[in-house]
Amino acid sequence: MRTFQNLELFADLTVRENLLVAADPENTYQYATGLVYAGKRHLRGAAQAASDLFGLGPFLDDGVERLANGTQHLVATARAVASDPLVVCLDEPTAGSNGRERAAACEVIRAMAAELGMAVLIIEHNLDVISSVCDDVIVLDFGKTIATGTPEEVLAVDAVRSAYLGIEAEAEQLDVADTAPPSSPVAST
Repeated sequence: MRTFQNLELFADLTVRENLLVAADPENTYQYATGLVYAGKRHLRGAAQAASDLFGLGPFLDDGVERLANGTQHLVATARAVASDPLVVCLDEPTAGSNGRERAAACEVIRAMAAELGMAVLIIEHNLDVISSVCDDVIVLDFGKTIATGTPEEVLAVDAVRSAYLGIEAEAEQLDVADTAPPSSPVAST
């Protein structure tokens, strides 16, 4: 399952409804019942676990368009988790989030791996997020791998420091064009 940087949430639906979209009914009876008896459906299984893990209980009946940016990111990630995947790819899960929202997202991302046993692949530019949630990091620059290892190891590589932190490194180590921005670091928990 994959999340998107632009979230792809159903803005005219509630948080509950966004989670239910991902949690297909387990059988035909549940599907037919949902069509006949419209109304507030209860979350079950992976959708309920996602709501609990992400702390979305207080927001379940709120429209997603009214939520803060960081909470919308949590809803998008929770929706991916509600489909009960083995692997989830998070594309910029903290884009536009403030420090408090990023810290909350980092806690949840770690919990996805630890409590739900999911493999988590993150595409992220915020190095504080990478440092706090990732065990292994692969850094790409224009599609070329320039470093692999722990967050501490890759942040010590001159080419990474130059590409992402603007710190000058030896010209022969970079081998990249000066005009285009670097690719995202790719990491996994």
